[in-house]
Amino acid sequence: MPAHVRPNDAPLAEKYMELALEHNVMATRTHGAPWTDVWLDAADEAGLMVSFEGTWPWLMIDHIPDERALEISDP
Repeated sequence: MPAHVRPNDAPLAEKYMELALEHNVMATRTHGAPWTDVWLDAADEAGLMVSFEGTWPWLMIDHIPDERALEISDP
């Protein structure tokens, strides 16, 4: 068995959410990089809110990515 845990390993994500809730963390954010589906699913199952912080987070309220973001980025 390897000495490390893969970043997309479901048991790791589930344990993280469990520990977060045990320490009264009710919300977190994706400030470094978007979370994978494994991590988002674990947060959803645990009831932990995730704030998405993308390239243009203020434009991604309706849909990700919002059409307005695509229009702005197209020269």
